[in-house]
Amino acid sequence: GYATWCTKGHPECMTYCNDDENQCPEDLVCDSVTERCRHKGLFDGRPVADVFAAVVFAAISGLALSVDVGGGGFFVPLLMLILRFEVHETTALSQACLAGGAITAMAYNARDRHPYLPKPMIEYDLLVITCPSLLLGALCGTFVSKATPDFVIVVLLAFVLAYSLYTTLKKALAAWRK
Repeated sequence: GYATWCTKGHPECMTYCNDDENQCPEDLVCDSVTERCRHKGLFDGRPVADVFAAVVFAAISGLALSVDVGGGGFFVPLLMLILRFEVHETTALSQACLAGGAITAMAYNARDRHPYLPKPMIEYDLLVITCPSLLLGALCGTFVSKATPDFVIVVLLAFVLAYSLYTTLKKALAAWRK
């Protein structure tokens, strides 16, 4: 495979490996079928980090959903720092975390009624209108993400997180002044 002609430690060859050689960086294991390094499985190698991440993610999800912010801006850096995922993997996993949180919140709020009007709390008509554009945006974002270098994605995520932090703090200060 590729590892037979790659020089060990060369940046372009770090993703290729042989099953019998330990050429993969930390938290990656060699897949003998594809001869490429892939992220380790759940609870392989560093189970304490996996359990810690699960507890932190559950706490973030609970807090974020209780104040209607989602929490995606927190998932991306934590997946990169605690579980050491790459940028492209991290963005996909954060979307999965957000989808799980949204499904949980919808299931929790599905039976609630509007406090003042005789209708459900969830606006299902709005859901039907916004879902197709949301799915189209996710599909386009997937294609753009594949073509975008990691450093550009990190810079864009930093800007989005900074803007989200700014608007959240602005709303918090306005609520505190009242």
